[in-house]
Amino acid sequence: MRKISHWTETYTEGESLDILCDLAESHARQAGGKHGLSLARAIRHGNFRFVCDFETPLDISVHEYLHLRQAQALLSKVEFLPLGIDPEAAALEKFRMAESLCRETNELFSGYEAGRIAFDATVERALFGAQRKIASVLGELPPLEKWGLRFGPGATTLTKKREASLREKFRAGISCSE
Repeated sequence: MRKISHWTETYTEGESLDILCDLAESHARQAGGKHGLSLARAIRHGNFRFVCDFETPLDISVHEYLHLRQAQALLSKVEFLPLGIDPEAAALEKFRMAESLCRETNELFSGYEAGRIAFDATVERALFGAQRKIASVLGELPPLEKWGLRFGPGATTLTKKREASLREKFRAGISCSE
């Protein structure tokens, strides 16, 4: 490996990738076990898609987990990594999946609130405990008069900035963005 002799010099993408792969493979080997060996093999053979998609199991030692995650972290954010995928499309798909999961969760809790869904006793206890903790952190809700509610000076979803006034906002009605 070429040594840099001045702080203004930089490594090429290829040199940088070689260094990162050496570090990542070292961490994967330190993790040991079948997961560490498979990750080290993928790194050595340039199977970066496997490395980035690797899901670290939770039923392993802290030592193994730390080294597996570090091996993956060294390579997962490299912009020039040859993954064979469109990163923008992949990000959009992950966003859609996350939004879908949020929608399902909201529907689940809406059903629970409406009495259409019941949780088992363990989940009920966990939810009740979470509610109590949140309430203790937030404290008492102040009376509405103390909130200091007012109209802001700018546009709303129904009122353009140049037309923004109390009269126009009352005329336009109540609104909110999606």
